[in-house]
This record gives sequence, C-alpha cells and structure tokens, in this order.
Amino acid sequence: MGCLALLCGDMPRAERLPRSALGAFRELGEINSNVLMGQAEQALSLVFQGDLGPVLRALRPRVRGLDARPAR
Repeated sequence: MGCLALLCGDMPRAERLPRSALGAFRELGEINSNVLMGQAEQALSLVFQGDLGPVLRALRPRVRGLDARPAR
C-alpha cells in the first residue's frame, strides 16, 4: 500500500503506511528485502516532501548497524 501511495504521489500516506510494519520488523530484529524496500519507500516519500532531516537521522544509524551485523 505504501508503494502504491508513493507511485500515486500521495507522499504523506506513503510515509505513514509502512511505519507500523517497519516498527514490528524492527522489534523482531528482522532485516530482509521487504524491510529494506519499506525503509527506502518511506525515505523517498519524505525526500519528495522536502523533509531531508528525518531521513538522514533515521538512516544513518541503520546503515552503520548493517556494517556491524554478521552475515547470515
């Protein structure tokens, strides 16, 4: 749904929809292609709204954290 909202230009909805799903995955410590795509879509929706600050603050620790995780 978030991807569809992004493609249709509804940026506030595209940012809001994946938030709860991403939170659930974060609580489980799950990182997979769906999680990464959801994060990218959420970030793009904020960028398209001109709000870069939250994107940079949210992604910086996640990118650093991926470096430290052991390969599965």
